[in-house]
Amino acid sequence: MWSKDETRVLSELYDSGKSIKELSEILNKTEISVYKKLKRIEKFNGRNKFWSDDELLKLKQLSGLKMTIKQISDELGRTIFSIRRKAFRNNIDIVEETRKVEIDWEVIQSEYDSGLNYKQLLKKFKLTPKKIIKAQKSGQLKFRNRKDAWKKSVETGNRKIKEKNNKLYKDYRELCSFNFNLSDFSDEFDFGLIEKFGWYKAKNCGDNPGGVSRDHMISIKYGFENQIDPMIISHPANCKLILQVENSKKREKNSLTLSELLNRIKNWNLKYGQVGEC
Repeated sequence: MWSKDETRVLSELYDSGKSIKELSEILNKTEISVYKKLKRIEKFNGRNKFWSDDELLKLKQLSGLKMTIKQISDELGRTIFSIRRKAFRNNIDIVEETRKVEIDWEVIQSEYDSGLNYKQLLKKFKLTPKKIIKAQKSGQLKFRNRKDAWKKSVETGNRKIKEKNNKLYKDYRELCSFNFNLSDFSDEFDFGLIEKFGWYKAKNCGDNPGGVSRDHMISIKYGFENQIDPMIISHPANCKLILQVENSKKREKNSLTLSELLNRIKNWNLKYGQVGEC
């Protein structure tokens, strides 16, 4: 049983900052007994101190002075969560602290151009995908195209060359596809071969297995394994028209050396003008 004097002393000591363990030793009571008594006299709810009338009054005064919730928290020694909850329950208007962080997109663009990728930008500058999308739409941030991104990622070591059958190889293969128009370079290709055999078509797309296809003289696999710029592998100077039967036999072998291809590209660009970025 707790006497009135013990209860008064308990309340005073607790208000002075004594812990439950210290109160137990001073009053010669078990910690459980002290804990239960504090709950009964509404001094402790199991997690935090109960709000006193003086604290509630001070909260109203500080909010009336338009102090921010962070300032009130420092003044009362209460958590922001506790103050927000108490203010809500007592219809007290408090000023929430808002922080507007200025984002220097020029610095971010510079870091991106130097080699940082999308994920690294998010982490380093504490950005959100929503902010980046907004910056792109407003022209504050410009991303590389797919070919430039692949090249930069290999240069910076963000992407590593792995086995052939992975997503990186599939991306590289797509970047190395021929996208030029044959008619733009009519002197360089044997169109008679197409007239005679037609274009190669699979059984489910026209059924012409003996037709002509475009061959990469330096193969895509070789370019991938040696980290060659996709712009070189996809250059028209690396293209040759051959029958698909021969292409299948050739598989991933090269029909010329890399130095020979670079020389072909140089002469090609002198004749037709710059093609791509090679």
